[in-house]
Amino acid sequence: MSADRSPTNGPPNMDESSAVKTAEANASPNTDGRRASGWMVLAGLLALVAMVFIFARVSGPRMVQSPEEKAAEQHASHPAKKEVHPAASANPPLPKNTAELIEEVRQEIVTIRQRYPDDIDCREMEARFLDWVGKSEEAVAIWNECLQKNPQYAHAYVGLASVAFKRGEYEQAVTWARQAIGLDPGYYRARDICAEALLNLARPQEAVEVLADYLQKDPRAHGLFLLGRAYTLLQEWDRAAEAYEAAVRKYPDYAEAFYALSRVYLRQGKRAEAEKILARYWELMKKRDLHVEGMPLGTDFKEASVNAAIIESDLGRIYLAKGNREEAVRLWHRAIALDPSHLAAREMLAQLALQEHRDADAIAQYKKLMELDPMSLQYPLVLAAILSRNQRLSEAEQILRAFCERWPERPEGYVAIAQFYLAVAGRADEALKAAEKAVAIAGTAANYALLAQAAHAAGDVNKAEQALQTAMELAPGRPEWERLREMILQETSARQSGQP
Repeated sequence: MSADRSPTNGPPNMDESSAVKTAEANASPNTDGRRASGWMVLAGLLALVAMVFIFARVSGPRMVQSPEEKAAEQHASHPAKKEVHPAASANPPLPKNTAELIEEVRQEIVTIRQRYPDDIDCREMEARFLDWVGKSEEAVAIWNECLQKNPQYAHAYVGLASVAFKRGEYEQAVTWARQAIGLDPGYYRARDICAEALLNLARPQEAVEVLADYLQKDPRAHGLFLLGRAYTLLQEWDRAAEAYEAAVRKYPDYAEAFYALSRVYLRQGKRAEAEKILARYWELMKKRDLHVEGMPLGTDFKEASVNAAIIESDLGRIYLAKGNREEAVRLWHRAIALDPSHLAAREMLAQLALQEHRDADAIAQYKKLMELDPMSLQYPLVLAAILSRNQRLSEAEQILRAFCERWPERPEGYVAIAQFYLAVAGRADEALKAAEKAVAIAGTAANYALLAQAAHAAGDVNKAEQALQTAMELAPGRPEWERLREMILQETSARQSGQP
């Protein structure tokens, strides 16, 4: 989630709007390797769904947590005396222009650096701010300083890659970005920089390799735009159109993606569609609000607001890791005020609500997240799990069914709804059908184990034994398979003997 920006050129150069790059940091921050890295990892969320549906525990959902997050959770239970932000009023007025936005963020950076002068994350945030306001040389010096302290610090490599990219040093940008990806394969911003640099080096196939699989799991508007560019250079017009269409679904104000899509439609002979899309491009371009002196060309107030929200949201994560819940919450609410479409701060507030057993607040946040990002795979699954835990079963089922209808090719929805039906008395047959679909889509050991449970619950002993055997063959030596086998044997024996 680097705060860097690249200049916006005219449509023929196919350069993206930097506002979209900025907004990308809103989408699923779990994969960006930013501090407090355990937040909202999709695999962890599916484990959460399984735990809530199968075991129906009353305690709060488990999360993959870093030591800092665990400390923050303990702090939430035993909060320290509130630290008062020196420059903050209860509800300070929103900035009216980009200059005021920059000053607000600068004050936040100064404050956190004064509080935690030796913290590497705070120092890196200062570098991001300096790079954002055009002081890249100072930012580079700080990122190099961070790497001297910690050679495995991926954020510094991403910062260096972003500066190299802006300077046109694309080979160097690829080198730095690949270094970050090697340290954290889920770091989206590193992949974004790497892919765009590869495109500028006329190496589109490598860009596809960097992005395609990742975007299947975590679709990002700018990443999809870059994927469209790669397929355009490869003259794979259908794939290019699909990527650009997905980009504008994800970010409906993405002017450059509309322009690129119009050109691809012309290649496909879809002249009427191309004209309609091009009209949308010009409509969006008229709304651009360039800009204030001192910021890179192409920076408008909306973009600056989005970027300020990202930085303040990340500052909130640092505060929470330091045990300062109040400052974290203040900054997350401020980020949402600056950019109502901001996702990361809402995710943090929802996660904190879950930790503090405030399910009603978590439900409200996840509903808003689903509204803001209807293409998200994770929000519906987590919301359904929380609703189920609160005995709002019809709502949970409705969400899971909608997930399966929207993404019939994804196994996660069928896994979740199978687990849901297993927890609801008298619906074992529906659980079995859903588990069979999950296995048909993805024949993993975990899915076969789920199928074994569902088949056993539905009374199909042979299918249960076969599925469990397949799970054991796919992932041998796992103790949970033996526990599952013992559970099935015990319950089967009890049924046969007429015991409850």
